[in-house]
Amino acid sequence: MMDIRKLVIPINIRSLKTANIYIISNGSKSLLVDSGMTPSTIEFLRSNNVDVDSISEVLLTHLHFDHIGGAARLQADLGVPVNIGTKDAEIINRMIIDPKGYLRNEIGYLKYIGFPETQLELAEKTNPVMETYQMAAGIEKLTPVDEGVSFNGFPEISLLSVPGHTPGSMTYVIKKLNTAFTGDHVIEKITPNISYYDDDSDMLGFYMKSLISLRETGIEFGYSGHGADIYNLGYRIDDILGHHKLRLSEIYAQCNEWRTPYEISALIRWNRGRTIEDMSVMERIFALGETLAHLRHLEKIGLISKSENNGRIRYKI
Repeated sequence: MMDIRKLVIPINIRSLKTANIYIISNGSKSLLVDSGMTPSTIEFLRSNNVDVDSISEVLLTHLHFDHIGGAARLQADLGVPVNIGTKDAEIINRMIIDPKGYLRNEIGYLKYIGFPETQLELAEKTNPVMETYQMAAGIEKLTPVDEGVSFNGFPEISLLSVPGHTPGSMTYVIKKLNTAFTGDHVIEKITPNISYYDDDSDMLGFYMKSLISLRETGIEFGYSGHGADIYNLGYRIDDILGHHKLRLSEIYAQCNEWRTPYEISALIRWNRGRTIEDMSVMERIFALGETLAHLRHLEKIGLISKSENNGRIRYKI
């Protein structure tokens, strides 16, 4: 008999405040799904009466620092494998090999897509890339996983690859319990951020296909990476798809003349009616990434064109 326990762990992200981590137990062994944001996760588990010595593996849903932060310490103290989607493992490994070069490329790309040069220095200091690197660097060994992998003692758990929020996002499915651990792929009250991880991939297109793949499993219940449980996964997926269709229309309407992604992001009304001017630098980076993801999708489906001029890219119908 499998038992699932949800724990809500504080994180230092103003807009989120907490993340969810999960203990899946079969009576003798446990799996930990996600690991919070800091090395103190192991103390948090102990303070919540979790038998940490029963944890046999850590399953990470994706590479973001608020999900991988406790993994290095857990592996060091318990000697357990840390599993993550193959494509996310590849990104982390590139960060670890050359963190300064990786960040330099990120800042250069921000400039390329129109981020104001006056803010680039602050963007470098607050860029989430370095947070992810610092959390991941201590993990002695990451185990890349894909669909078809199984976990010793937990044959009921299967993997569904759901690229979009990150290239290697994974959902862990327990079909017999009608349950999926969705990470940040699907969240009950928040529309997950979709951004970019290379120069041309259509991450929004991948994300929408991944949403449909999860819906087609028929799974109804979702344990997500933040906030409340999801009691009607199919309904929530349709809601998110609807949101992105509206956002695509909104961004398409701003392509009536040649504009950089940043210029377009400044014309969009964001959550709670905010504009780019109301946001912190990190929030602007997220909004710009979201804008670019939608622009790339519009370009991929042939609705807009892209041009490069004076070291900037611009889009237009």
